Amino acid sequence: MSRDLLKPKKTLDIKKKIAIYIAISTLLMLVVLWAFNIGFLELFYGESAKNDSKRATRIISENINSIKSENAQFAILVKRLANEHLVNIAVVDSDGNSRASYTVHANTEIGYGDKQGMFFREAKDHGGYFEREQHIFIEDSIVRSFLIQSTIIKASDGEEYAVIVQCPVSSTKRELNIALKQLGIVSAILIVMSLGISYIIGQYVAMPIIDLNESAKHLTTEEVEIGFEGKGYREIIELKETLNYAQAEITALDKYRKELISNISHDLRTPLALIKGYSELMRDLPGEATPENFAVVIGEIDRITNLVSDMLDLSKLNQSERTLNLEYFDIVEEMKVLYERHSKLLGNLGYILEFQADDEKAFVYADQVKILQVVYNLINNAVTYSGDDKLVILKETSTKDKVRIEVIDNGEGIDVDILPRIWDRYYKSEKAHKRADVGTGLGLSIVKGVMGLHPGGVYGVITSKGEGSTFYIELPKIKESDIE
Repeated sequence: MSRDLLKPKKTLDIKKKIAIYIAISTLLMLVVLWAFNIGFLELFYGESAKNDSKRATRIISENINSIKSENAQFAILVKRLANEHLVNIAVVDSDGNSRASYTVHANTEIGYGDKQGMFFREAKDHGGYFEREQHIFIEDSIVRSFLIQSTIIKASDGEEYAVIVQCPVSSTKRELNIALKQLGIVSAILIVMSLGISYIIGQYVAMPIIDLNESAKHLTTEEVEIGFEGKGYREIIELKETLNYAQAEITALDKYRKELISNISHDLRTPLALIKGYSELMRDLPGEATPENFAVVIGEIDRITNLVSDMLDLSKLNQSERTLNLEYFDIVEEMKVLYERHSKLLGNLGYILEFQADDEKAFVYADQVKILQVVYNLINNAVTYSGDDKLVILKETSTKDKVRIEVIDNGEGIDVDILPRIWDRYYKSEKAHKRADVGTGLGLSIVKGVMGLHPGGVYGVITSKGEGSTFYIELPKIKESDIE
């Protein structure tokens, strides 16, 4: 399949999408900002003015006792509060006389002394607090609204005063225009900033992803030496490491594939050549159609069949068919049956298979068929690499918690340099390829796959150069009394 066919449907690249998302976010922020400033400006303005008015009243109440002894200081306090909060303030006694006042906003009712006594009486009549609005009209248009608050407070000597505060609760047209101009400037700044942020994110966030994506397009078995580079933030570094790991796996898989092709070609070429040779011999020379020659042909066909079966088993173990049919069984009894069947076959080939068992019975909970397949593969592996004595020992031992099956040979042993790789799929030593009397060369991979599926399953090898090898598997031991 060509690379063009693998291309997804054309969509926006990540840099354009980032720019669109930032633009949408900025637009939403501007909409909210304008909505609040236009729709709620007057509300916020009025609430802020009321809070300032109440704060000024509270401070005057806290200092009311100095109104007689320090009248000048009290007047300064009133002036300061009026200027700080942009309100008009007047303090009158119960007779309606102004004791201190300051006017920030002209042409308002609080500036007329004859009305201050009225504000005292209104507050008194309403339980100590009274408020009302005042509107200043120019040519029948409302220019501004003021809220007048009158609060009765009492000094320590019992005399009562009214604190009258007049605050604007609506902005002027000029103030509104200023606010809108400021909002326009802020909006322009936000738009420019969003463009800058889009560019920065595109360069420092999107570009590493784009670079990794371009490198990943070359991640094929023909181009596995590319290497991946990435930096900037944690996810990019993790993605780089993941791709480099995938590259290493593909490189290893490609090597395994080449080894498989080489080994399988060798394993198939010899039996096929024998089958063809003996078949032609029996065809051309009818006297050569002997049972012995037929046995050679059948044996080579069996060898090819075993090779194909092992390849299928290995494929199942390493792909999706990873299920086990777990059951309780006596593994010693199964090893005896396996020995009786296998020893005859190996005896015909000139090998000796011995069986040793420390227990009369030993129960395990495992997939019986797959465990027997594992032991078959270990025996066939031992036969392939056995010593001159052609002796292979099948041995069962156990502890309180484990049952151990060992397959021992007296061959050359395994070089420590290749020991970690003997369980790998399709791996074969770089030494001359030895043609086995039984087995296919894939057995140890099947052992690894099957034992890896079993709960508590253990596999391994004990070997030394020139002293043979002991391959073993272990399974948890089950008490016979615990089996229902």
